[in-house]
Amino acid sequence: MFMKNVVIGLAGHIDHGKTALAKALTGIDTDRLKEEKERGISIESGFAPCRLPNGQLVSIVDCPGHEKFIKNMLRGISGVDVAILVVAADDGPMPQTREHLDILSLLGIKRGLVVINKIDLVDRDWLELVHEEIIRLIEPTFLRQAPIINCSCRSGEGIEQLKKALMEAVDKVERASLREEFRLPVDRVFSIPGYGTVATGTLVDGTVMAGSTAVVYPEGRKVKIRALQVHNQWVEEAQAGQRVGFNLANIGISELKRGDVIASPGSLLPTTILDARLRYLESNLAPLTNRTRVRLHTGTTEVIARVIYMDREKIEPGEQAIVQFRLEEKVAPAVFDRYIIRSLSPAHTIGGGVILDAYPRRYSATEGSSRAAHLKLLEEGKFEQFTIETLSRYKFHPCTRSELIRKTALSRKELDQTLSRLQAEGEICPLDDEEFLISSRQAICIKEKLIDTLKDFHRKNPLEKGMGKELLRSKIAGEIDSRLFHHLIRELEMSRAIVSDGPTIRLADHSLSFNSWQKEIIRTMERELLASGLRPLKITQLYQNIPHRGEEVDRLLKVLIDQGIFIRIAQDTIMHSQPFHELREMIKAHIKEQGKLTLHDFRDQIADLGRIKTVQILEYLDSIGFTRRLGDIRVLTRSESN
Repeated sequence: MFMKNVVIGLAGHIDHGKTALAKALTGIDTDRLKEEKERGISIESGFAPCRLPNGQLVSIVDCPGHEKFIKNMLRGISGVDVAILVVAADDGPMPQTREHLDILSLLGIKRGLVVINKIDLVDRDWLELVHEEIIRLIEPTFLRQAPIINCSCRSGEGIEQLKKALMEAVDKVERASLREEFRLPVDRVFSIPGYGTVATGTLVDGTVMAGSTAVVYPEGRKVKIRALQVHNQWVEEAQAGQRVGFNLANIGISELKRGDVIASPGSLLPTTILDARLRYLESNLAPLTNRTRVRLHTGTTEVIARVIYMDREKIEPGEQAIVQFRLEEKVAPAVFDRYIIRSLSPAHTIGGGVILDAYPRRYSATEGSSRAAHLKLLEEGKFEQFTIETLSRYKFHPCTRSELIRKTALSRKELDQTLSRLQAEGEICPLDDEEFLISSRQAICIKEKLIDTLKDFHRKNPLEKGMGKELLRSKIAGEIDSRLFHHLIRELEMSRAIVSDGPTIRLADHSLSFNSWQKEIIRTMERELLASGLRPLKITQLYQNIPHRGEEVDRLLKVLIDQGIFIRIAQDTIMHSQPFHELREMIKAHIKEQGKLTLHDFRDQIADLGRIKTVQILEYLDSIGFTRRLGDIRVLTRSESN
């Protein structure tokens, strides 16, 4: 029989017997800290394996009940599939009972049961009163139809019944990992002599193998998972839903902390902005106003955040809204992760919900309503419409399939099927390598703008051969992705709407003619610049061999520069575009191989042009967004390095 990987969490008020109940179920005392044993309370969440009557092995999480340790409870309860709400018979429901129940509901837990513990301390009449109070408490929650089990850890009464009830609850769990990449929010970090650093948590997504490479988020540090433990046994593979210990190489315990996430390389993006659905608890006494600072808990991390509304100034108790959280530290969650928010002081749970975009951008005041409507498509599972709108929002940049997987939580297969349907319907346009995508409507808009820009250029410059590609690109949008720009240019060429002629582009029906005198001047200038090769010339040098000077020659020179045939490196210095592009490719190849370029590298490995001309060329490349200066070195800009 297939055994599910299930985590069961014990929640409830302090001193209601959760740790004793965990020991009765597992035979293990989950209080491991000296302070916990001395004070008789749980401070950290405790973990232990439990064997159910049908042989199913599950993980038990014993969460602390004291109000001061709610943040520790939240770390432990992350990844729980089945909740046990523990209520002491002699106390009945208490403040942390209610807060823990709110937390379980906000975290989206679907299965659970209630245990009335310490029944040996009360008589039957009192027990019935507690039972009735619990029924009223759980009626509006996911536990409203859950079994209520009477137990005594001291006498053992009800423990076997509880195990059978857990077996039935576990059988109904429908745990499905949303993502193929593995992901483990870290809730404990420690060192074992002879083994080194160990990080533990619940594997919430994917499958991980011993020996895998992983990344610690949000820092982005690469580590190797040397070995895996599940239920105190060394294993070669761990799956979503299991409590797992990672024995890590290449990292010390001081370099890893609770709240970090260990995941497949490239599967997450650190962020300080989250878009989410927020449910503000009905038990709150006042509205939650715009820009309020709160404590946000997601996975095993806690961060201070500010609530920003998209379409209102506040929400009242019991209301919901789509909001943006702006965080004071980086986190690395995933779409559809659950979260909790708590007030700063006094600290208590006020709401929570689900993350709808794990790495959005800040939106303007005019975008709020449309942004909220866009995220509702994702909430409602309208993935095709959400994908179309997402691609449209990228405007002058293509979106990758990997980005869409992160935004939708669809598997690669599910996404490919969705994109195939959209492509067949003409809604999306894949770029040449199929990984990059753009909305078809956006592609049409950009192509129309390209044509209109060329028409305007020809009208204003009737004698010019065409428009320089870089100039055209900058006129469309300075930030347009080069991959997208060149893809659309190729499509327009294939449709015979435009013609590319070296570094210039013209409309297919545009023609340019010069008189014989102008042609001779142009040939002379081209001959001089090509003869100079990689070495730029001053304009005064270029003019030395031209018999007729004046405004007409200046105008011709400007035409050739505007067309991109000549490149103005500095105010008084130019190059022919052919050697310039050769030089640019040499620089690009050098930086890709070496990671950087210095003045000395340029002189020794590319061309010895002298310091002044070298600096002029490098500063020009900076100015057109080809390279970026970092101190004494230069690197390729992001658009050129892809």
